[in-house]
Amino acid sequence: MNKKRFKSILSALLTLLILAGIMALVLRGNVEAIMNSIASISAPSLIALLALGVGYQLLDSAMCMTLVRSRVPGLSYRQAFELTFLGVFGLVTSGGAATIPMQSGYLYNQGLDVGNSVGLMIMKYIFHKGTIFLYALIMLVTQSGWLGANLPAAGKYLALGFGFCLLIILVLILICTWDALRRFALKMIEKLPDSGKWPQRKVKWSENIGLMYSEARHLAQTKWRMWAMLGLNFAKLFVLYCVPYVGARAVGADVPEFVRMQLLASLMLLLSGVLPNVSGLGSVEIAFLFVFKGFLGEVNAPSVLVLYRIASYFFPFIIGVIVFMACRKKIVPEKKADTE
Repeated sequence: MNKKRFKSILSALLTLLILAGIMALVLRGNVEAIMNSIASISAPSLIALLALGVGYQLLDSAMCMTLVRSRVPGLSYRQAFELTFLGVFGLVTSGGAATIPMQSGYLYNQGLDVGNSVGLMIMKYIFHKGTIFLYALIMLVTQSGWLGANLPAAGKYLALGFGFCLLIILVLILICTWDALRRFALKMIEKLPDSGKWPQRKVKWSENIGLMYSEARHLAQTKWRMWAMLGLNFAKLFVLYCVPYVGARAVGADVPEFVRMQLLASLMLLLSGVLPNVSGLGSVEIAFLFVFKGFLGEVNAPSVLVLYRIASYFFPFIIGVIVFMACRKKIVPEKKADTE
């Protein structure tokens, strides 16, 4: 086993250990009741949960294929599938630091230069964040009365989450579309210190801004592609937001209506995105319990959280490991790609 692979495995184990520790804190005080609740779910319910977790990634693969075909027309769905699960593997094994380099290395092998690969993955992130915001906004607007009556304490936190998320999205979109702001951002980066690691950061951030701008202009030439990406993002979030509903029914909880569980799930993911985290660890657990505990109860809410994590994190990571082992020779390290 080479050193790099050993470090990846060690990092993944550490990440999973941290998540296990977080889950242990979540379960404390009601461990036996929660474990009994989880153990009581039927095999069909478990299969449905895992299918939803994989379904989310399959739709993400379709979105990746639609996006990358703007630069690599011959990209197959299988290649997009591999690209998606390499991203899942990179997220867990590196806290997200290796996700874009790993995916750009894979795309380099499909004939796309590293710069455009990184730009595409940044655009994917912007579309993902934007869709999370739009989905939650639509759900909130259509059901604000019910939420205000049943979760009044959430108002200020939701306002903070929406405001922060909107600020991030607006800045990213404006940098991608408004040349004056792009130049201003580059000037601000140049004013940062020239000591320590700052020069490397300045170069990387400047390059990323340039890549965001160029890829946004390229995508704008095919508006149908942008609408297709938005639609696929909405579809994958719908599937993901079904997981808490199916999980809650599986443990026998008194479940709100389906559309209201969609609202709660969308708010949970929105809030988790603005909380400090590493690979989504900790923030998802806090946001999930904050949103769902009042509706599902002290035992059922943590139980559904465990099922949600199994379906959306652990099981896709196992598939990601298999994909990584099968595709590791197709991944060119970013440094190597840059030298060619």
